[in-house]
Amino acid sequence: LKRYLGTDPYDDTVTYLLSTREGLGNIIYYLQRFA
Repeated sequence: LKRYLGTDPYDDTVTYLLSTREGLGNIIYYLQRFA
């Protein structure tokens, strides 16, 4: 996980989530839930 960390926590989180299939599913889930 550390390797995904950088200067911007938000961008790093997005980068990490997009790097995993589970993460991508979570993004879709949250978009549907809060959109």
